[in-house]
Amino acid sequence: MIRAPRPHGRPSIQTDLLNSAFSVLAAIAVFWVFATAVLAFVGLREELINANSVRIAGLADSLARPLSVADRFQTERILHAWVAANGASSAIVLDAAGDVAAVSGAADSQYRFADGAVGSATGLSEVRISHAVKDDDVRVGLVAATFTLDAVYHLIVLAAASLLLLAMLTLWLGRYVLKRLAIRVLRPLAELAAVADAVALSPDNGQRAIEGGPREVADLAKAFNTMLDVLQNKSEALDQKMRQSALTEAELGRLTLTDPMTHLGNRAGFLQELPRVAERSRQEGSNIAVIHLDLDDFKVINDSLGHEVGDRLLQAVAERLSARRRDGDSLCRVGGDEFALILASITSLRTAVDVVVTMLSALTETYEIDGRNLHIRASAGIALYPAQTEDLANLVRFADLAMHQAKSAGKNDYCVYTSELLSRTNDRLSMESELRRGLDNDEFELYYQPQVDIQSGRVVGLEALLRWRHPSGELIQPGYFIPVAEQSDLIVLLGRKIITMACRQWQEWREEGIEPRRLAINISGRQLADDDFASELLATMTQSGYPLPRLELEITESLLLSGMKIAKGTFRRLVAAGLEWSLDDFGTGYSSLTYLTKYPIHNLKIDRSFVTRLPGDESSEAIVKAILAMAKGLGMQVVVEGAETKDQIDYLKSIGAVVVQGYYYYRPLAADAVSDLLRQQATVGVSG
Repeated sequence: MIRAPRPHGRPSIQTDLLNSAFSVLAAIAVFWVFATAVLAFVGLREELINANSVRIAGLADSLARPLSVADRFQTERILHAWVAANGASSAIVLDAAGDVAAVSGAADSQYRFADGAVGSATGLSEVRISHAVKDDDVRVGLVAATFTLDAVYHLIVLAAASLLLLAMLTLWLGRYVLKRLAIRVLRPLAELAAVADAVALSPDNGQRAIEGGPREVADLAKAFNTMLDVLQNKSEALDQKMRQSALTEAELGRLTLTDPMTHLGNRAGFLQELPRVAERSRQEGSNIAVIHLDLDDFKVINDSLGHEVGDRLLQAVAERLSARRRDGDSLCRVGGDEFALILASITSLRTAVDVVVTMLSALTETYEIDGRNLHIRASAGIALYPAQTEDLANLVRFADLAMHQAKSAGKNDYCVYTSELLSRTNDRLSMESELRRGLDNDEFELYYQPQVDIQSGRVVGLEALLRWRHPSGELIQPGYFIPVAEQSDLIVLLGRKIITMACRQWQEWREEGIEPRRLAINISGRQLADDDFASELLATMTQSGYPLPRLELEITESLLLSGMKIAKGTFRRLVAAGLEWSLDDFGTGYSSLTYLTKYPIHNLKIDRSFVTRLPGDESSEAIVKAILAMAKGLGMQVVVEGAETKDQIDYLKSIGAVVVQGYYYYRPLAADAVSDLLRQQATVGVSG
């Protein structure tokens, strides 16, 4: 029979089982003896109390007559006889006044009638029982007797000793039975452990356990043998899987660095390759160039033709770029329509420029995809290492800055990074930081330029214009900071600020009874793109009270022509709430005028670039007349901007212009000055 080796210093399962079972049984036996003793003590004590309570009641009846006549001799005689007959350790009798009438044994002579409660008081060593003495239902005294619990304890000790002896005999018998049972159950487990130990120490999986013993142990041995069968069957397959896993891991490593669409390196591959190329260049004493190339207006193709066509175009672009890169250069797709090229071992900037020019020229050639002839162009930025920076993170950032500068300059071109580019970027970041501080400190205020009825000279509307009261005291015009705000989320925050200030000012004018007929506010494309714009605007207007401010929202013609997706529902929802839409800079666009029928535009503002050449410039005159005629046909009102001379006003009157906004009438005014103007106009209107 195989026996499992027993680890030195560790008890067997049999020993653990016996010790645990014996400990439990011993604890149960001790608890049983203790509980039995406690219950016996309580029962015997209660029996003693009940029996002596009856006896002391009889004593009280015997003492009633002697106490009532104050016969102390008879009282003491009866008390001594009763104590001797009933085994009390002591007794005391008190008369009606609470004085001691008789004492037997070591009774407490300080026991008082007023303090003596009728009943019993128990302790661990003795019991005191008291009873009132009454003669014809009149309480004439109190008798109290004390009994020791020695007899009770004697009986309990005898019972506990008997129980303990019985428990020890039971424990001995139980240990013997458990030992025999453990041997029978655990022997097959020991044999199974021996087989497991042999398998663990030997690479041979052919050994098997004997499937005998109790059913549960036999099932365990059977399961163990099945497990050995499975291990043996899978042993050879495991080596094959490990070899395959190594190959798969290598392939996964390659895929994590590869763009699945173009099969070029991805951003991770680019960032891994750049340090290696830079280190090799440093050792050679040459330069490398990073070129950041971004496709121009690629989003238009995705939006108009679909992402599938866009993906195929990206693949075609990648093929052209790959065909024109030099041996040893690395080309990667690092973003949606962004590519990065690492030019290794270049001796001059001219080499990088020549590569970029060749690539940009190749990209402009026609692409034929799904029967369509497509055209795409790109903008590129170039930065050099280590000539311009030895920091690779800055190298990538500088190439990106140069690429954005190429886009800002008109696209389809390249730009080489210079320190001036970084300076301009830092200036923009500094301005952005100051703008954020200005918003936090409420440094912005609104000026208002009146819109005048050209026939009557009355103010019929206002346009809210933002000004920045800089901490230096300078009042900064929007042309200085709005372009920076439009490149970040600040334009949205400024737009909310303008709406809040305009509604608050309208509320003040309304409370004074001088609110204007309408108040125009400029709205940016970033605000319109916000899904919550309409809800936030209406909530701000509602906070200013009722009736709501009569706002006119101005958007530029270039915004509608930019291709930005603007929800028509936003326009219609605000029109339904009583707002009007005005199209600013009208006439400067270059696209179809069908947007005038797509969007609920109420008013047109003729751009000042046409008005400055009036009168005398035939082209400007023709355009202004055409806009006025078209607006009249569409039922729109026209506001002419930029009128600054009397000749311009006279000409506009002659061709039927109605509302004019310009320096000829008013420059932008602070809120107080506008309030005075509105009050003055209201007074003139009443007197007239």
